[in-house]
Amino acid sequence: GLGVGMLFTHGGAGKLDGCIVTDNARDGIAICGLACPSIWNTRIVDGQGVGLHIFDSGKGELINCDISANKGGGVLFERGADTAIRSCNIFDCASGGVLFSQGSIGSLTMCNFYNNSSYSVKVQRDGNPLISACKFHDLTSPAIESVLSARGKVERCNFKSVQICALVSDESVTTFETCTFEEGCST
Repeated sequence: GLGVGMLFTHGGAGKLDGCIVTDNARDGIAICGLACPSIWNTRIVDGQGVGLHIFDSGKGELINCDISANKGGGVLFERGADTAIRSCNIFDCASGGVLFSQGSIGSLTMCNFYNNSSYSVKVQRDGNPLISACKFHDLTSPAIESVLSARGKVERCNFKSVQICALVSDESVTTFETCTFEEGCST
């Protein structure tokens, strides 16, 4: 497409189930302005922008989806975004997997991250997510990067064959609880 694949805004809702969002010139799906959609079993792939962009207090849920090969990154949370992402595969994203920024919160639960360039999850500028029971594997860049006054909690996650499991710097505070770091993982 020439622009955004799907736009949910101004409190809009609805359900997207079993769809393919592909080859968009901008974001695959954008959620903003208190919109709160449910997105299930959907593939968000091969876009020029971000696969899923949540901003300006966008909400909602993304369940059992694949987000891959988007040139602008997999998922971008910013400016008060709060979306729950569960049981999704986030991979092959050229500009990183998931970025939480500018006071965004939200959660990643039981997601699978691999082969993302730059980072798989990055938290910055007062982002404060919950990352729970996710798997990070086969990565040459940091699995989790927490910088520029970020916050967050990482619990019950598994890191395997990752060159840098976690990088925390620049006055950030990230809590790791009951995680497993194995096979070549360094922190």
